[in-house]
Amino acid sequence: MRRDNRASRLTTRALCVAVWSAVLSCVAAADVLDDRRALDEAYRAKLTVIADQAERAGLKSHAAQARDWVTPTPPFSIQLAIVPAAASVTKDSTAVGPALTFDEQFRAARHAQADALFALAKEALKAKRPSLAWLWAHETLRENPDHAAARYTLGFQRYEDRWLTTFELNKAKSGQRWSDRFGWLPQAELARYEQGERLYRGKWMTAAEEAEFRSRIDRGWELITEHFVIRTNHSLEAGAKLAVELEKLSQAWHALFVTFLADERELKSWFDGKTAPRKLPPRHEIWYFRNQAEYVEALKDEQPWIANTTGYYDNDKRRAYLYHGLADYSNIYHEATHQLFAERRAGRSLVGQKTNFWIIEGIACYLESLSEHNGFFRLGGLGAVRLNDARIRLLRDEFYVPFGETVAMGMLDFQKHAEIKKLYSQAAGQTYFLLEHNGGAYRDATVEYLTRIYHARDSSLTLRELTTRDYPTLDREYREFLINVQQAVK
Repeated sequence: MRRDNRASRLTTRALCVAVWSAVLSCVAAADVLDDRRALDEAYRAKLTVIADQAERAGLKSHAAQARDWVTPTPPFSIQLAIVPAAASVTKDSTAVGPALTFDEQFRAARHAQADALFALAKEALKAKRPSLAWLWAHETLRENPDHAAARYTLGFQRYEDRWLTTFELNKAKSGQRWSDRFGWLPQAELARYEQGERLYRGKWMTAAEEAEFRSRIDRGWELITEHFVIRTNHSLEAGAKLAVELEKLSQAWHALFVTFLADERELKSWFDGKTAPRKLPPRHEIWYFRNQAEYVEALKDEQPWIANTTGYYDNDKRRAYLYHGLADYSNIYHEATHQLFAERRAGRSLVGQKTNFWIIEGIACYLESLSEHNGFFRLGGLGAVRLNDARIRLLRDEFYVPFGETVAMGMLDFQKHAEIKKLYSQAAGQTYFLLEHNGGAYRDATVEYLTRIYHARDSSLTLRELTTRDYPTLDREYREFLINVQQAVK
């Protein structure tokens, strides 16, 4: 009996320590968010002064640039600053007179903001908000593309007058150059490609002749990027265009889900400049068919239902199958998201077989909303189709499966549900909620939730444990979240 009481006291004490640690972490997180709001307010005031001075000097476009520079995050969305590939190191301004004064003031303000942002990113990491820390490191480079500490933290190296990833550095040293039309090519060959010639098996020919040889997917064009290997029988140009979109998705995915790839110790080492994420990443294989008919024909024997799909990820082959001709890239983002998560973990077994399958689809639905705005990737937002579908399902149709039930569903339970379409909409909405509610309060918990699911360390209690909220509380907060969305839409 005494032993039981002692065990109970130890358990209670451990629980109290855990709760108190969580409270301290929340307080620290609130502090860094308050600091960020104060920093942005002072920055906007500084840019307004610069814009007013430019206006008085007759520099209307310069004034507009300063006023429009700060891009507030729209409601119910996440913004991720875009870090340009192979960005050139900052050069001195060539302007003169008032324009030079503006350039110097604008650059000084941005560089000061970059230094403050990077310092605050380190504080966010200490406050157990790694997702904020990583996003703010990206924003640092929007303010100052030549910020050496942020560049090194994100894995870039300085080469001649550019900041390059390890992959880009290897390409540069081998004399290759990226073309948005053709992909990576030796610099010496690019001009001939632009004139309509193609090199196929060591022989130069016309683009039409090469297209005839590459009409079958098994001998189609192969484009290799930093994160993908794309095989297509449509055209080299279509493959390159797809490559650009997939690399955008990859950059956004890495920015948002860094803790899926790195633990707290690694992140701290990167921010402290002791190590850097410079290892060449694994590449993900994509087959991109010329049209839907060829996509269906190639896969129908293995997957009889393939005609009802707009993309398919084969977990066993570690390959995504896509086809040209869709109205937008949302379905491509969806399948590639499955691939990014699945192939960045050990093992090949299917995930979500017993529990928690809902968010595997929910997170892929969330990444469908990827778009670009004024130097940022944007996810979510009031215009996102999946978010509005979820709002309609709950608030109009009164369809809802509580969190306690959805987390207990495995893949077959989910996929055989009588209201599968509505359940997909709900899964997307619940994912929006977990990533965006209350300034992203559950965002790091959600990434850890995904990490445990994809490493088979999850149970039906995992989400409750990580968010420190019971499921009825999450149900209530989710409903309030969608009510707020509905009010904003109106």
